[in-house]
Amino acid sequence: RFRFRGVVFRDHEPFGTLTVREVFEHSSNIGVAKLSRRFNKKDFYALVRNYGLGMPTGIDLPGEERGILRKPRNFSRVTIPFMSIGYSISVTPLQILNMYAAVANGGKLMQPFVVRRVVDETGVVIEEYQPSEIRQLYTPEVATQIAQVLRGVVSRGTGMKARIDGLPIAGKTGTAQQFDPRSRSYHTGRYVASFVGFFPADQPEFAMIVVLFYPKKGYYGGQVAAPIFRNIALSIYSLREAYPQRHAARETPEAVDAPDDPLVVPDVQGMNGQLAINLLEENGFAVKCIGNGNRVWRQEVLEYDHAGNPRKVALYLAQESPVTYKMPDLLGLTMQEALLQLEGLGVQTIIKGHGIVKRQFPLPGKEIAANKRVTIYCEPG
Repeated sequence: RFRFRGVVFRDHEPFGTLTVREVFEHSSNIGVAKLSRRFNKKDFYALVRNYGLGMPTGIDLPGEERGILRKPRNFSRVTIPFMSIGYSISVTPLQILNMYAAVANGGKLMQPFVVRRVVDETGVVIEEYQPSEIRQLYTPEVATQIAQVLRGVVSRGTGMKARIDGLPIAGKTGTAQQFDPRSRSYHTGRYVASFVGFFPADQPEFAMIVVLFYPKKGYYGGQVAAPIFRNIALSIYSLREAYPQRHAARETPEAVDAPDDPLVVPDVQGMNGQLAINLLEENGFAVKCIGNGNRVWRQEVLEYDHAGNPRKVALYLAQESPVTYKMPDLLGLTMQEALLQLEGLGVQTIIKGHGIVKRQFPLPGKEIAANKRVTIYCEPG
């Protein structure tokens, strides 16, 4: 846990001291939030815009969204750390992919396009398009350093399920809660999982992003999106015979004929016992409950099938004791940032208005329990 300006940031698991490289390899929210304190509002906004976020990429397809990037004057006291971990901003998969492709291109942000050339019925070229550089984001030396960090994500970090022997991959996992515009809150049971990267990492040719909305068999990007990235990369690489001049010097990865990744058991630790049972059974797993209680405190796989896939899961149950929390200080936060702070407390949130939180009830510091009603009053910033 890390408290910054009255807001608590959490990691998916406890870490000790991490280097900057390890912060990204292990997707540490706390580490990224601490690093973000080096930026002021103006410089941070300029950096994000420079990467192409908050504006259309200009791809030759209709209906492209620009995403949502608020101006620095509308930043709250914690917008920068929240934005650094993927909240308080809305981006498209193409924007993210183009940003990572810039690493593969030595720091050059390129103009994405679909149509290479237009020909008439006789085969005469009418129009032809060539790759176009938008801007140089950083030096090739910096791009190499970033690529090394992204390779570490795959070799020993959260992206290990994307790893392929003989084919170096650089990439990054992503996990975020889905914002529900109807309830104006982050949905605690709906996630967006992603993996973005490029390969071969030492001589990049392909950049790709995999995005899953509301995955059911786990929700971390490293669990569900990285294996899909890996399988697609294997399929692409297996077509190397179609491009012998580009691939003749490369060895065939040993993993090309590897079987599909084993089934992923959803992580239900901390969930209500009955909800956990329902989720596992819906995904085809047999369940054995051990202990009495209404909360899952531990889970483990008991049985595997002949192919090595998990089939039976043990849930260790314990009685949930009443838990109270201190009401966080939401004043000055945007509505989405406030909802993110309340997520996980089990409270019922009522929103009045929109924009920046001006009043709240209960007041900051007051003790609250699960199912407590919390009301926040927002006004345009």
